[in-house]
Amino acid sequence: MATYTASFTTNINDDGTLSSYTYYGDNTYSIPQSMNNNSLVDDMNMMQTGLETYGGTVSYTLSGGTSYGEGTTVTFTIVDPTYMPIFISVITENYYYPLLFTETITQNVCSFPYYMTLTACESYYSFDLNLENGTIYYVSLDNGKQKRYVQSVSADVNGNLNLWSAAPEFPTGYFTPYNNLTLKIYSDQDLTNKISFTINNTTYEEIHIDFIYTIITSD
Repeated sequence: MATYTASFTTNINDDGTLSSYTYYGDNTYSIPQSMNNNSLVDDMNMMQTGLETYGGTVSYTLSGGTSYGEGTTVTFTIVDPTYMPIFISVITENYYYPLLFTETITQNVCSFPYYMTLTACESYYSFDLNLENGTIYYVSLDNGKQKRYVQSVSADVNGNLNLWSAAPEFPTGYFTPYNNLTLKIYSDQDLTNKISFTINNTTYEEIHIDFIYTIITSD
């Protein structure tokens, strides 16, 4: 489902006189349409009807007031349009309001883990999770055998977590094909606030890791 939004905020000195609008899409547009109702609600109702030329479902909301002179924020939403909306211009006697549509990306939240296969026995493992630079996270590793290991890791400038798998607390063979791991990330040392992360526009809360030996053969 494609959803596009655009918004503008009226000037507190605007009385809405001589209001008009023009819209532009990838395959549709309008000549300036006079509204001139001196009523923000009536004008936006006219715009809503006009924007239905895009197809799909058109709606709008008002925030902070219901008239031009109240600094009201107007947000238009178009769901599943036939034509992709691009731009609207709203003009009154003394003010100009440009509205640029942007598509809202809905992220899927998964109840199952993200699956990853890594080379066994590396000293470090890097996880590209787009986390907050410089923030300390607590990485929990669990192999389902009633014991978990936790390492505090600071996200780097790229938002990656670099796990030091050579830490002496990890038992021998922990990062091998004989040991599958579940990785979870927390914001606190008590492991009460689990952090979600996004991979390919999908949100996960844990990673299932399988390990494999990589052997470079002769040419």
